[in-house]
Amino acid sequence: MHMTKEDAIKFLKNHQPLPDDIDLTDQIIQEYDNVRKFFYATKTKSVYLYS
Repeated sequence: MHMTKEDAIKFLKNHQPLPDDIDLTDQIIQEYDNVRKFFYATKTKSVYLYS
């Protein structure tokens, strides 16, 4: 799936705060890494999760 800024923000909103380390699944870790890479690749400087 091609990630969009909206997808990345939705993931972050849905996982705030991130679970404790013991409760993190490989899927959450991988998706968080995908979001991180997306924002790095698109050179996004800031993201507002709450209005």
